[in-house]
Amino acid sequence: MAEARQWALNAKWLGLKVLAVEFGTEHDQSGAVEFIATYKIHGKVQHIHELSQFEKVQGEWKYVSGNLLIQN
Repeated sequence: MAEARQWALNAKWLGLKVLAVEFGTEHDQSGAVEFIATYKIHGKVQHIHELSQFEKVQGEWKYVSGNLLIQN
């Protein structure tokens, strides 16, 4: 987990494009978001394409897991 945190701190986040949302309304207890995040690290622009799962816990949305579709 420390390695992921360090990676995130070193990245300069450039954008987030939401491609799809499934469920996740105020009446739902779970949902999914497909997105592409763009960032720059060590001078190189990179992209992460992920499908993430979320659950509502005590009224707040929490990240559960994600399936990495593409990272370059």
